[in-house]
Amino acid sequence: MIKAIFSDFDGVIVDSEVLMVESNEKFMKKMELPYDEQELKNLIGSSPQMDLWHKVYEHANAPYSYEVFREHLWEHRAHVRKLNYKEIMFPDVPKAFQRLKDHGMYVAVASSSRKESLEQNLKNCNLYPYLDWVISGEMFKDSKPNPEIYLTCAAHFSLQPEQCVVIEDSYYGIKAGKRAGMFVIAIKDYNFGINQSEADMIVDTMSEACDAILKMNENERIGKA
Repeated sequence: MIKAIFSDFDGVIVDSEVLMVESNEKFMKKMELPYDEQELKNLIGSSPQMDLWHKVYEHANAPYSYEVFREHLWEHRAHVRKLNYKEIMFPDVPKAFQRLKDHGMYVAVASSSRKESLEQNLKNCNLYPYLDWVISGEMFKDSKPNPEIYLTCAAHFSLQPEQCVVIEDSYYGIKAGKRAGMFVIAIKDYNFGINQSEADMIVDTMSEACDAILKMNENERIGKA
């Protein structure tokens, strides 16, 4: 029986990833550095700990240190962190979360985003009334695809991995959920060619993910009857 749902944030709760890729491209152009479009898309779902930007920096052959590059990057991305995330939140998310809670399930957000920005963005989206816990990959030495963030979620609720469902969209997040031994539902990617093949199920919306989870529990109850 599924008792908890652990959801990613970017690309699952909010439609932010197109904006992030566009922002990354603007940054590289502003810095007058060459870049590979696919390499920037591969940053989706990565955590600060993975530091995939270092590969972008190396391939660009920038005439200054990586520390200078990163300083300019964080200055540029400050405006992204100030976005009104409520305006880009998928509209079905609050109702879907409420349905899950109405059926006695825990709902948590587990994101690779920095803790401060994640919490602020969730507040802006007015999602805290629907959440039982929020956890950031910033808490861990290794974030997704390391499964620790999802295993920590399960332990927080005193649950086994098979009692939990992960909702993701990125390659790294899906792999983290599978490595944790959990059922993974992917929100289908239509923009970046993300490899979602390891997911147990692919759906278009959070509402469809909710329907699938409730159906899984219903089928298990029928099987035990």
